[in-house]
Amino acid sequence: MVPVMNTEPALALRPTTARPVQAPGVSVVHLTGIRGGSVDRFSGDHVVVGRGRRVDLRVDPSLDRSVSARHLELMRRGDDLVLRDLGSMNGTYVNGLRVHEAVVRDGDIVMLGVHGPRFRVYRGVDATPPQGDGKRTPWIDPLSETGAFELPRLPIGRPALREGWWFALVAAVLAGVLVWWILAAFK
Repeated sequence: MVPVMNTEPALALRPTTARPVQAPGVSVVHLTGIRGGSVDRFSGDHVVVGRGRRVDLRVDPSLDRSVSARHLELMRRGDDLVLRDLGSMNGTYVNGLRVHEAVVRDGDIVMLGVHGPRFRVYRGVDATPPQGDGKRTPWIDPLSETGAFELPRLPIGRPALREGWWFALVAAVLAGVLVWWILAAFK
């Protein structure tokens, strides 16, 4: 028997750039408040944050009154960590920008309202955030030019519209007085 040789070209294997598989779960490093400097690790792929009793990460309900009972949720979608605001009254900010839903990266700063607690998020329970020298230091806003924390600039919304009608009313009254004065002067 004569061996048969395969004459079909071999499939060329392309090198792949495999992404490292992220461990499941979420880690949260508290930056402000009573829990500043502490780390919470959650093994599940879904974490609800708020001041209510039925949340995974509960902030102090007496100190953080600006935080909603169910403020936001963090969900793993594949290798991504997705943050979604749950209709909170004071909003959710990622790195100083107000968001309703966003993909967050390791180390992003999440703020629960403008004056509420702040924390950094990391994918995985084994995520090890950068460690300092063990001493508590005030949080420095990496987005600020001066290095001090600055509140995010909020867009002008309804309050400006409510104040604008006063200006229109005063302008109309002054215009009426001016017309009356001119007409009275020419009589």
